[in-house]
Amino acid sequence: MINEQCFLPVRRCFQKLDITLLNIYNLSFGLSIPESEKGEEVKENSESPTIVQFKREYLQLKDRGVVALDWVVNLHLHRKKRRTVLIVIPGLCGTAGGLSKICQYAAKRGFQPVVFNRRGLGNSFLTTPKLQSYGDPSDFRQVIKYINGKYPKALVTCVSYGTGSECLLSYLEKFGSSAQISAGVSVSASFEVAHRTSTKLHGIYDLLFLTLLKRVVWKHAKALTKIIDVPKALKAWTYKQFDEAVFL
Repeated sequence: MINEQCFLPVRRCFQKLDITLLNIYNLSFGLSIPESEKGEEVKENSESPTIVQFKREYLQLKDRGVVALDWVVNLHLHRKKRRTVLIVIPGLCGTAGGLSKICQYAAKRGFQPVVFNRRGLGNSFLTTPKLQSYGDPSDFRQVIKYINGKYPKALVTCVSYGTGSECLLSYLEKFGSSAQISAGVSVSASFEVAHRTSTKLHGIYDLLFLTLLKRVVWKHAKALTKIIDVPKALKAWTYKQFDEAVFL
């Protein structure tokens, strides 16, 4: 563990998007939210909106790499006989601030929420010339062991979003019954990554996703320049070209 800091997330525009562990919907522009959920949200906002506060903890890994854990610290946890930790894994451009809603709901139901930011993501820094490659669960394994050591009597559960699901699903596939987690949920997971990344870009979504990948490389160019061809990666216009420059 290297350092800790507290921060308040930027308020997002999706104030009415309610996602709980019991109610997971397909994220689309035609999203329909139950009236009971709408009523709870409006009532909370009309009285005193709760801004979720996180405390960042930097965890040093075996190869001296660093990942960031954002713990919810200002919400009252419903007391239970046994603590349950909920690890939330955001997508490529996700941050703890964007996941404050599910953290708030989880805390109300007695969970201890923590957001796991992978190497170089979630406004964290990169200390080694390495990004987490697709399907590599080694960093997450160390995080799981650390949390189990910190709360030895707690149950550990996980929920992942978008590209964060590759980390959770790969971890469960590799470690199975020895994964040391009690439950896991993946939201909007991609099951056609190999096909998608081996073909040309199709549509604005692919273009935006590749742009986000380039942004990560550009942000950490100083740390990565010794092992990858940064200019080649930034000039790539297909996933294959990007992967060849960054991971091969």
